[in-house]
Amino acid sequence: MKIVVLYQGRSSEREVSCKSGKAIAKALENLQHAVLLLDPAEFSYFELLKKIKEFEAELVFLGLHGGEGEDGKLQALLELEKIAFTGSNFKASAFAMDKYSCEKLLSAYGIPIAKGKLLLSTSSSSEVDFFPVVVKPNDAGSSVGISMVKNSENLLPALQEAFACSSAVICQEFIPGRELTVPILGDAPLPVIEIKPKNGFFNYENKYTKGNTEYIVPAKLSEEQAEEVQRLAILAHQAVGADVYSRVDFRYDGKKFYFLEINTLPGMTATSLVPMSAEAAGMSFEQLVEKIAKLSLQKQK
Repeated sequence: MKIVVLYQGRSSEREVSCKSGKAIAKALENLQHAVLLLDPAEFSYFELLKKIKEFEAELVFLGLHGGEGEDGKLQALLELEKIAFTGSNFKASAFAMDKYSCEKLLSAYGIPIAKGKLLLSTSSSSEVDFFPVVVKPNDAGSSVGISMVKNSENLLPALQEAFACSSAVICQEFIPGRELTVPILGDAPLPVIEIKPKNGFFNYENKYTKGNTEYIVPAKLSEEQAEEVQRLAILAHQAVGADVYSRVDFRYDGKKFYFLEINTLPGMTATSLVPMSAEAAGMSFEQLVEKIAKLSLQKQK
């Protein structure tokens, strides 16, 4: 099969996307597919479509993260051109990328959400009256621009960092406890992973610096706890209209699983969380990539 892999792109997660795209392309080549790597940042939309069509691609594998790669714009473009691509459609991608709107929807489905406040550039930091608080851009991923603030004196610098990544910022009550993530493949959850940073919380540095974070898969949960967080992950996946695969993040305080966010294009290096969980379920990285490709083609046919 002829497959175009889109990677890098224009977002702040370009470096991460580069690693995902190269890992995906290598796996596809090992599976005997013909692969063309393309960086959307190098082309206009018209030129990008032309390259994809000249290659006679049967599938576009999205190895992009954040920004234009994950917010639904490219998905909408490919849908209009009737070009098959991996993952969720443009509507689900855009909705999942808007963290605050996504939280409001999932709260209506009964999924626990931590207390939070959406701030715009015209808002005042005095509107945040609860601490400790997690400050994060409303529409970025990979923990870019995220900070954990313990008091009002340190809030303004954190807001400035987050506003550098987005025009809207979420300030959300920090939930003490465990950080968990549930990858979804098809209509089924993969094993739950517990994320344990050795220092601080799961920010960009701890996420991408080797040795800074311990990952436990499957997470040490009772059968009932694992089933509950997987149920909530599937519910979140379906509620936003996600398809093929995603990853749903939670905080667990020992009583409730609080939704953090859903990622419709999670990292896809050989050491990323979705491949890590798939491996625990007995699936190699190449098998995972092939499964995503096949599910995506089935969906769009």
